[in-house]
Amino acid sequence: MFPIAQAWDRAFADEELARRTETKIEQFELRAISSQIDGPFIAPWWFSPAVSYWSRQAGMGGSSHESIEGIVETAKFFEVQDAEETKQIIDRHNVTWIVSYDADRVAENSAQILGNPVPQNALCYLLDRRPSEVPTFLRLIAQTGHFKLFRVEKS
Repeated sequence: MFPIAQAWDRAFADEELARRTETKIEQFELRAISSQIDGPFIAPWWFSPAVSYWSRQAGMGGSSHESIEGIVETAKFFEVQDAEETKQIIDRHNVTWIVSYDADRVAENSAQILGNPVPQNALCYLLDRRPSEVPTFLRLIAQTGHFKLFRVEKS
C-alpha cells in the first residue's frame, strides 16, 4: 500500500503545483492588464476586486454581499446578445473598460448566478473567442494568454 500512497501523493502534489502555477500566471497577467485601466470597468466579478486594487478604478462587480447587485449586473452583461443592450449597460454604469476572460468559465458562472444557460452567441464568447465580432464601440487594446482588454469608444 505504501508505494501506491506515495504515487498518489506525487500525483496530487503535481496537480496542486500546476494549479498554483496557473493561478500565479493569471495574477501576473491580470495585474499587467489592470495597469492600463484608467476608468470604470467591467470584469468577471471574481476578478473585479483585484482589478480595482491594481488599477485604483471602480468596477461594476465585486466579491462581497455588498456588491450582489453589481455581480448580477456583470453576469447579465456577459450574457447579452444585443449590441444595444450592451451599450445600455455600459452607459448606465459609465464604463470605459471591459476585461474578458475564458468564455466557458464566465458563461458557467453567469448561468449559475442568473439561473439560466448562457447562449452560445453571448457577449462573453465574442469577447473571448471572436473579438473581431464585438460591437463597434468596443476596441481591443491588449491581450494576454488569459485576458483581453477592450476600451469603450464613446460616441
